[in-house]
Amino acid sequence: MNESEHKVAPMLPYYLIHQVGKVASQTLEAAIRRSTGGTSRIERHHYLSDDGLANLESMCRLPGIQADGFGSVMQQLNLAHAVRDELDAYLDGDVSCGVWVLTGVRHPLDLSVAAFFQNIRTYCPSLDYDDDKVDYTADRLIEFFNSQFDRMLLGKPATSFPEALLDLSLRGPEPWFDKEFRPFYDVDVYARPIGRSQQFITFRSSKLNFVIYRTEFLPSAIHPLLRTIGAPAIVGETSSVNVGEEKDYSNLYRAFKRRFKPPLSVMDYYYSGPFFRHFYGERK
Repeated sequence: MNESEHKVAPMLPYYLIHQVGKVASQTLEAAIRRSTGGTSRIERHHYLSDDGLANLESMCRLPGIQADGFGSVMQQLNLAHAVRDELDAYLDGDVSCGVWVLTGVRHPLDLSVAAFFQNIRTYCPSLDYDDDKVDYTADRLIEFFNSQFDRMLLGKPATSFPEALLDLSLRGPEPWFDKEFRPFYDVDVYARPIGRSQQFITFRSSKLNFVIYRTEFLPSAIHPLLRTIGAPAIVGETSSVNVGEEKDYSNLYRAFKRRFKPPLSVMDYYYSGPFFRHFYGERK
């Protein structure tokens, strides 16, 4: 982390949701906000590391980025730099309230498909969402997914903003933990055992408290997780936020998942690395 000129650490409890996309981070953020009622600081970011922010900056220079996309990325960059300064202030000061870093994991292929759909209008602006053609459209989209996966796997650099966005979606969680999480916190998640049915784990490193949670278990884990991080219990159920099955492309999303038969190259990529072995076991 960079040195900071801040000398006084904020006193509110600090919850930093730092994660790869599509791990129910918005659901978790909403639950913490509801639980703490504004008496804590909550930030949610995908990238905070030097390399992660440099990659976002380079994406902004690629052709094909629209004004709203450019504004969104620049806003992320500005907020990320501010969060880095705040973290330095916390760590330089008396961290009496503590900082919690919350990071989710998810089945890698499920995550990449969800991330692929998250920004689908950016790289498929003319996609037909007609329910009468949903199977046909899903098959064309599967062809596009596979071709873009092959391009990403070959290491061909993105030549446009939509391609760069696709690369972030298709790479899955393992590169994020290797290139973002590990260097930023100097923490190796693979050195932290987690049982196959364990909802989340906690540990402490360099004055920071960490939670690694399984997205698949978050609905049942949210109350014990909140208690663990010192947030008051929530009365009633917690609603999920930003769920693919509830979006306007939901029928197409379901058809895609139903009809998608991953090629061997896709299976090898998502199921053979240390991320899958650590969190989900050996490939069957």
